[in-house]
Amino acid sequence: GSRDDGLLGVEKLGGFGRAHSPTKIKRTPACSFRRVLGLWFADRESPGEFTPADCVHIDLKMESVPMSKELFWLVCSVGVTSLYWVPYVLNRLVVRGLKGLLANPLPTDKPLSAWAQRAKQAHANEIENLAAFAPAVIVVHMLNRGDALTAGACALYFASRLIYFFVYTAGIPGLRTLAFTGGWIGIALLVARLFGAL
Repeated sequence: GSRDDGLLGVEKLGGFGRAHSPTKIKRTPACSFRRVLGLWFADRESPGEFTPADCVHIDLKMESVPMSKELFWLVCSVGVTSLYWVPYVLNRLVVRGLKGLLANPLPTDKPLSAWAQRAKQAHANEIENLAAFAPAVIVVHMLNRGDALTAGACALYFASRLIYFFVYTAGIPGLRTLAFTGGWIGIALLVARLFGAL
């Protein structure tokens, strides 16, 4: 077929071709430089391997892609996890004052309240679990294996981990274990779906 009718845009810079997302390609008669989405495209002969035959104008079609339910729960999980530092940092301010808050931690520092120490530990645990949850969600989305089961697994993870933080901070060991297990089940369901077990 004609190059004009291609569906893949390629920017040629110094002999290197860089592929873009599928799009419609049309030749441009003018000899000039065009800036498209922050990239420069040569429309005239220049030093190197630029030739008039390489001059193309890429008409990128930007279409909104709806967020999947799995990605929605991942974004929610990332959002709340990014806020878990607030309670124990505020406690550090109350216990050690502004100078102690801004200073580097020392072994001789006045200890935080017991609940604040637990909140800090819960935050660390949240990050560790998010490191397993996030890749599983992204791969499920990329492979288009999402359905009601995976969406439910992500919702279970989010709810369980949210409960986990608060019950850990409050010092309720039984509920903390149940909440941790709920989050683990959510991740396990995603992994099982990726391996074709469900």
